[in-house]
Amino acid sequence: KDLESEVADIDKEQVDATTIRNEEHADYQKAAADYRDSAAAVAKAIEVLKSYYEGAFIQVKSSTAKAGPALGGAKSDTAHTIISVLEMSEEDFTTLLAETEETESQALKAFEKLSDENKVSKASKLAEIKGKTSEAKSLKVQLEHHQEDYDSVSAELDAVNAYLDKLAPECESKA
Repeated sequence: KDLESEVADIDKEQVDATTIRNEEHADYQKAAADYRDSAAAVAKAIEVLKSYYEGAFIQVKSSTAKAGPALGGAKSDTAHTIISVLEMSEEDFTTLLAETEETESQALKAFEKLSDENKVSKASKLAEIKGKTSEAKSLKVQLEHHQEDYDSVSAELDAVNAYLDKLAPECESKA
């Protein structure tokens, strides 16, 4: 009965672990998709901004001798700043994705290890239950055989005692 309750506990723990694992995997899939999509969107934004800023700030010298302020200098610096921030964001999303995938991989390995340990433990306990059940049946059969032997020996002893009681008066000498 103890082994059967331990097997039931193992089954319950496995169901709980499977439920938790399924929730973790669903969270992983959602987070990984978000990080992957975000990194792709940022990469696309960088590409668009680079093509826009590189094409928009090509300056042609004007034929006028008027020396004005250099146009586009501040905008160009701003563009590089924006692009560098976006590149850092893309790198962060990629790092988060890699960390999430590593966490998922470790969680999967831990779950598989736990599942394997539970299977081995459950199989050994079931084999032990089977052995103990077989031993209990064997002992019950032996007990029944011993009871039959006891009953027959008791009956024989009773018969011998009755015969001795019958012979005792004949063997005693009377004075």
